[in-house]
Amino acid sequence: MEQNSNSLSTISDAVPAAEQRPILLRAYAQVPYEKQRSRAPGSPKWALVFDTETTPDETQRLRFGVYQLLHNGRLEEKVSFTTTSRMLNLRP
Repeated sequence: MEQNSNSLSTISDAVPAAEQRPILLRAYAQVPYEKQRSRAPGSPKWALVFDTETTPDETQRLRFGVYQLLHNGRLEEKVSFTTTSRMLNLRP
């Protein structure tokens, strides 16, 4: 069978090679009940907790975020922020 303009080899030559990109995954592993801690770990004196939202494209630019500052488990400060506005202090 001779090749013509509809053949697969002509089509596959026109398709560019695939790009190789790293894949990043998040995972959560369930600890078997027998291996769980017998008691909860102690709380830190100070804790800083961040949560951010980014754009879904490859640049992952910041859209907005919040943080909480805790001292001995008590909320000391709660702030929201964006790249286009000033920080807004949300009183506890």
